[in-house]
Formats: sequence, structure tokens, C-alpha cells
Amino acid sequence: MSKSSGASAINSWEKPYFIAECTLCGGTTGAFRKSSDGQWVHAFCAEWLFEHGVCMKCCYGHCLTTFHPSCARSAGLFMIVRTAGGKMQHKAYYEKHSLEQKTKAEMPK
Repeated sequence: MSKSSGASAINSWEKPYFIAECTLCGGTTGAFRKSSDGQWVHAFCAEWLFEHGVCMKCCYGHCLTTFHPSCARSAGLFMIVRTAGGKMQHKAYYEKHSLEQKTKAEMPK
């Protein structure tokens, strides 16, 4: 069975239920949506990977560190989505810059 089709399973009452699997990260929990080609993907993966690809670069200055958006989320790194000029911007910061950027973003303007 392909990952995109999900899998049927049986719960303790012997009733079948559907298990979706994200075709981008392989995860089976969280909010899912169907892609235009009928595959199941996490809403998070679709949003972040669409803009950045599988890996993204830290958004701090000239930092060249790259990481997966899903790994950044799992590690608790600072990630923010802003709208600028009518477009959404997804920014994430590597561990070294994450706390500084989170503090800066939370400061009243």
C-alpha cells in the first residue's frame, strides 16, 4: 500500500479506521489535507515546505545553517509567519539565534 493512501487499521472494537500518513515527512498524527494529486500531507508540511523546500536556511543575517522545518518545530526553535506586501513570509531561526529572535518579536513595538 502506498504511503499517500493511508492504511486501514482495526481498533479494540474491531471497527476499521483510516490512518493518514504525510507523504512529505511520514508522520501519522496532526492536521492533514489532501494535495492536488490526492496525497495526504500535514498542513504544516505543505505550508512550510512549499515556500522553502525540504531544508531551509536560518533567517538570521548571514547564518548559513540549514534544517528541516519539521525538525525546527520538534526542537522548539522560533518560527514565525508574517504577512508583508500581501505575501506570507515564513521565518525560522536556528538554535543559536532562536531565543534572541523570539524575544525581539515579543517586544511591544
